[in-house]
Amino acid sequence: MSGGYDEPTTKRVITCEGPYNIHRLNCETGVIIVQTALYGRADRDTCSEGRPAHSLTNTECFQHGTLEVLKKRCDGKKVCELNLNVIQTSDPCFGIYKYLDTTFACFPANARTQIQQ
Repeated sequence: MSGGYDEPTTKRVITCEGPYNIHRLNCETGVIIVQTALYGRADRDTCSEGRPAHSLTNTECFQHGTLEVLKKRCDGKKVCELNLNVIQTSDPCFGIYKYLDTTFACFPANARTQIQQ
């Protein structure tokens, strides 16, 4: 095959917690297939600027079901925008500053990957 479709492009988007922060996934060519998604905190560095140290301590914090929500809302689309309040169905670790970290691939749109909208 030609046209760069042998290897899908993998991208990573991180959006820090905040009431107006929008998580935006997009594919210039092809459609989104979400591979991993974490809402919570997995390290002390991501989205840490200006935050007190005690709000970064729990690095094993994650909300169950985040991957499923992103796949349901974004798979098969060229662009997917989410306000983080869509993801925040509960608080997996009270007092910890969280973020949404998503890895996705851009696959060629065809009958197998296209999802009805």
